[in-house]
Amino acid sequence: MGHKDPVMEYIESAETMANRLAAQGIKLYYHNHHIEFEKYDGQFLLDIMKNSTSKLGFELDVHWIHRGGENPIEVIKRFEGRISLIHLKDYRIGRIEMTEEDYKEPSKFSQKFTNIIEFAELGKGSLDIKGIIEAGLDSGVQYFLIEQDDTYGRDPFDCLETSANYLRKLGYSDWF
Repeated sequence: MGHKDPVMEYIESAETMANRLAAQGIKLYYHNHHIEFEKYDGQFLLDIMKNSTSKLGFELDVHWIHRGGENPIEVIKRFEGRISLIHLKDYRIGRIEMTEEDYKEPSKFSQKFTNIIEFAELGKGSLDIKGIIEAGLDSGVQYFLIEQDDTYGRDPFDCLETSANYLRKLGYSDWF
C-alpha cells in the first residue's frame, strides 16, 4: 500500500493465484478493510482490483466500507456478480470516556476524541442493514456473515443473539 506499483503487482499476483485455484475448483476472495478506499489516479484501490481482475472474487465488509468513507450499498452494487460473501457488521460512534486530566492534555484528548468508532451488533449502529442485504441479494451474494471484531467486554454470544434478533425483526427468520 502507499504506492501504485506494488499494489498493481499484488493485484496481478492475486489474479494469478485465483486462476490457479479456479483450475482446482476453488475460488479466491479478497476481504476489504478501509485502506482499499485510498485513491490512485482518481480510482479507489478496491475498484482498481475489480477492474484489473476477472477470477478474483470479493468478500465485502460493510463496516470497513463505511469507515473508508463510502456507501456500502453503492459499493455492493458496483461489485455485482463479483461478490459471494458479505460481512454484516454495524458501525457506531461510541461513548467518549474523559477524565479531567484528558481535557488538560491535548494529545490524550485528541486520541479519545478520534478513537470512538466501534464495531456494533446489527441494528445497534447507523448502517442500513436491510438495504445492504437487499443490494447483496440483487448482486448475487450467497452468504451473509455476522461479524463483530470487538464486543467491548460483552459476551460474544449475547452480541450474536442481538444481531440475529435484529435480522429476524427485518424478516430474515428463515436464515436461522
